[in-house]
Amino acid sequence: MHKPSTKMHGMVSILLACVLILGRDAAMEGCKTGIQLCIQTVIPSLFPFCILSGYMVQILYAMPASAWKVPGRLVHIQPKELSGFIVGILGGYPLGAQCIRESWDDGYIDRPSANRMLTFCNNAGPAFVLGFGSRILSDIRICFLVWVIHVFSAYIVGQMSHPVSIQPAAHIQPQRIEPVKLIRKGTITMALICAWIVLFGALLEVISRQFGLWEHRMLKVLFLGFMELSNGCSQLLSIDSFGLRIILFSVFLSFGGLCVLMQTRSVTDGLTMKGYLCGKIAQVCLSILFCIPVQFLLPSGARFFPHWGICASAGILLIWYFYNFHMNSAGNLQAAGV
Repeated sequence: MHKPSTKMHGMVSILLACVLILGRDAAMEGCKTGIQLCIQTVIPSLFPFCILSGYMVQILYAMPASAWKVPGRLVHIQPKELSGFIVGILGGYPLGAQCIRESWDDGYIDRPSANRMLTFCNNAGPAFVLGFGSRILSDIRICFLVWVIHVFSAYIVGQMSHPVSIQPAAHIQPQRIEPVKLIRKGTITMALICAWIVLFGALLEVISRQFGLWEHRMLKVLFLGFMELSNGCSQLLSIDSFGLRIILFSVFLSFGGLCVLMQTRSVTDGLTMKGYLCGKIAQVCLSILFCIPVQFLLPSGARFFPHWGICASAGILLIWYFYNFHMNSAGNLQAAGV
C-alpha cells in the first residue's frame, strides 16, 4: 500500500506534466530564461562556493575547539554550528544547507543539531544581495544595510531556537580532504540548483500566460518573489515606493522562495523541512520589523511604513515560534532523560 505522501507526489507530478505539455510554448520560453539566468548569474556566483564550502567545512572542523570559544561566546552560537552559519551567510542559498548535511554525514554534528541549524544557517550571500540590490535600490549603503538585517534576522532566529540544554559534542577526527570528491559534490549540487531554477522558470511562464497574473503589478511581484527569488527581486523595480521596495527585497531574501525551498530539500535528504520553513517565516517577520527603523534614514517622500496589523501579526508569529520551539526542545530533552 502506498503512503499518502507518495500518492500526493505522484498526483502533483502528473499535474505539472500536464501543465507543461499544454503550455509547451510558454514552457520552452521559460526554460530558455531559466538557463540564461543560470549561465549569466547563478553559476558564476555560486559554483565556486559549491566547491569551497566542502573545503571550509573540513578546515573549520579541523581547527582546535579552543579557537572557537571566544567567537562562540560572543555570538552565543555553539562552536559546531559556526561553520554552517559562516558558509550560509557568505555562500548563499542553498550552500548553508549543504554544509549542514555534509557536517552531519561526516559525523561532526548529530541529526537534532542539523535540523536546528537549518532554521538559521541557510541564507542569501553578499554577492547576490549586493549584486541584485545595486540594481534595485541604486545605493550600495542601503544594500549593505539590507544584508546586515538579513544576517541579523537569521542570527536572532538561531537564538530563539536555542536548545534548553547544550550537550558537549564528542571530538571527531577530521577527515582527509579529497579535492576530487569535493568537486564532484559541488558539481552535483550546482546541477540540482540549476535544474530547479529552469523548472520554475518554465512553470512561472506557463502560469503567467494562462492566468494573466502580469496584469496586476503587485500580485506579480509578490507571486514571483515567493516562488523564485531571482525573478521576484528583478521585478521590484516596478514598485514606485522606495521604502516598500526595501521591505519587499528584505522579505524575499529572508524567505528565499519556493524554488530555494526545493533546492534546500534536494541537498538535505534525511533532515526535516518543518523547522526550516518555520525558521524562514520567523526570519521574514523579523525582517519586516527591522526594516521599519531604516525608513527614517530615507527622505520623507520615499518612506513606507507597514500597516500596524502586519507588524502585530509578525510579533505574534515570533512569540509563537519562540514558545513552540522551546516547548518541543524541553519535551525532547525530558524524553531523553536530560
